[in-house]
Amino acid sequence: IVKKVKEAVGDTIDLMVDANQAWRIEVFGKVKRWSLDDALYFVDALSSLGIKWLEEPLDMHDFEGLSSLRKKSKIPLAGGEMNFGLPEFKEIINHQSYDILQPDATLSGGMTLSKEVISLVEKNNLKFSPHTWTNGIGLLINLSLLGAYSQDKILEYPLEPPGWTPQIRDGILKEPILVDQEGYVSVPTEPGIGINIDEEKLKKFSELIYEV
Repeated sequence: IVKKVKEAVGDTIDLMVDANQAWRIEVFGKVKRWSLDDALYFVDALSSLGIKWLEEPLDMHDFEGLSSLRKKSKIPLAGGEMNFGLPEFKEIINHQSYDILQPDATLSGGMTLSKEVISLVEKNNLKFSPHTWTNGIGLLINLSLLGAYSQDKILEYPLEPPGWTPQIRDGILKEPILVDQEGYVSVPTEPGIGINIDEEKLKKFSELIYEV
């Protein structure tokens, strides 16, 4: 699949791959987790495709396994979306588990935690690209943090139509957060982090949730 996608887009866009091995929601039954050998096999298969990074190829707490994989991988490794608290991110950095750290302020411990991770990333010559796959408010929070980051600003933009569109994702915001024609999302300039709640939508969706 990855090879076919790469053939279709060529070098016109950067392509990242998410292995989704950090944690599992086993809705449809047990799913085999990757071993280090599985991850190495996958990395080798991708190595000639010019992938920008591989996300979460092992369990999120397998710091040593990730470190071993990173040393052998020709592809940068990214992760951290479900890690929680500063001690875990220090473990990631101390073990040299990832090249790109991806805390989500709504899941990892808040904006202050993410700012501390950014500081550690910059001190250790790593990169920061936050996970944002929650909702419009979560996207704005992480977008604001990315705006304060001094290096390349690569934003994960949650989009999976028809079920997950900006209008659905940002349901209680006055306006959805959209990508411009050049593929950029602007950091809000309003006070705070730029959240503008539509009170009527909030009331409507709150009632629906209550009725369920």
